[in-house]
Parts: sequence; structure tokens; C-alpha cells
Amino acid sequence: MPGARECAFPVGPPPELLVYLDWGASSWHLSGALRLPPRSGRATARSLTCAALLYRFVAEEWLLTVNDLKHFAYCEAIVYLTHRMGVRETPTEYMEYGREVEKEEHVQQLLKKYKVARVLRGVHLVSRELRLTGAPDFILVTKLGELIPVEVKWAEPAPRGRVKRDHVVQLAAYALLMERTWPGSRFSVKRGVVLYLKPSPKFFEVPLTAEDKKAVLDMLKRALDVVRGRAEPRKRARCTGCNYHAHCPFRSYQ
Repeated sequence: MPGARECAFPVGPPPELLVYLDWGASSWHLSGALRLPPRSGRATARSLTCAALLYRFVAEEWLLTVNDLKHFAYCEAIVYLTHRMGVRETPTEYMEYGREVEKEEHVQQLLKKYKVARVLRGVHLVSRELRLTGAPDFILVTKLGELIPVEVKWAEPAPRGRVKRDHVVQLAAYALLMERTWPGSRFSVKRGVVLYLKPSPKFFEVPLTAEDKKAVLDMLKRALDVVRGRAEPRKRARCTGCNYHAHCPFRSYQ
């Protein structure tokens, strides 16, 4: 490939197992896994990106995250940029504040309403079958054994007091993961909760139907096609307020 560059990193035992990736035409291409003598180089920004993509493509076997799907529902190009071009979003002060919000104090309000027996946090769900992974902010376990994923957003709801589409996608994706991976259980996750903290905290219960989950499975299939280079992302009608705008070859000005 003209102008391509190579980099190699160990990806696990044995340490001499290396994977080469060529950088060319603004995309990464996996070209092989070989037993070669170790080699090292200066840690440039491009080689660090290469390392990140090795982890994604090799160690995680093409797993997407639920956040990837949330971004894909908002704009398909974001997942292309992060997975195919190695672009990472620069955290803004707004985003950092959202991460630091004390979420537990708000979730306490749900305990009585849903007759919660346990509140779980930091539960990382992985499904090789779905090629999907993610960790909801909270999982409520009710006294009847129902599981309810909860997401807390430092944001406002959609106009007319509705839950944003990408947040419904996020909850439905968590529901699929919980149904596939929860130990010793056979059940359907039928609802989730989104808490919007702006302009003032407000909870929204979201029904999670079979149609919602089927739509997410279809979206996941298309997202995997995009990150594998089998399909191009669809363009949004208009780009607004996107932190990836400067790097995006698919941006629209209309």
C-alpha cells in the first residue's frame, strides 16, 4: 500500500506474537499475526493509536461497546472514526462534570417505587455471541427478581419531555446483554430508567419491547459492518455540536 506504515506490538502470551497494522488511506488494515523477534519504536501518537486498535481488533475480537451503539444511533460516522481511524473524543468540561456527579443520591429515590432489594453498580457485561460489552450505571434488582438497567445523564431530555432515541438504544442494548449473560436466569428485561439531571433531576421509565431489542440487534449488525469496512456510515442530515466534526470526512454542512 503506497505510503503505508507498519507498527507491531505484543498482544499477549507468548510475547513474541506480534500483529502488524498498516496505516494508509485514513484507515487501519490488519495484515497478519506472526511470530517475530520483538521490536520497539518511539511512542508516537500514531503508534499509540495502533496499540489501541490492536486491543480492540485482536484482544477483544471485534467487540463493540454499548456506548458505541449509543453513538451509532446518534451518528454512524462516530463509530467509523473511533474504530477505523483511531480518533478519540476530547473530553469537555461539560463531560467531565457529568462523570463526577454523585449518582447514588439520585438513584435512592427509585428504591421505594420499584421495591428494590439490591442496587448493583460496576457490573461489566460481555457477550461473545452478540460481540457486545458494556456496564450500565446501575442495575436495580427488585424483590420479585426483576432486573432494571438505569442510566444517569448530565443532560436534558428531548423536546416535549421525551427520552432521547440514543438513550433508548443504550437501555435496550443493556437489556439484551443482561438477558444473554445474567447467571442462572432466563428472563426478559422489560423496562429501564433514564435520569436526566438537567434542568432539574427527573426520571423517565422506558418500556423495552421485543421490537426495540430487534432494532438494536439490526443496528449492531450494521455497526459491525461499518467498523469492519464492509459498509460506509450514513450521513446525518446536518452536523451540530459534535466533538468529532474536525476529523470527520462524512460531515454535512447543509
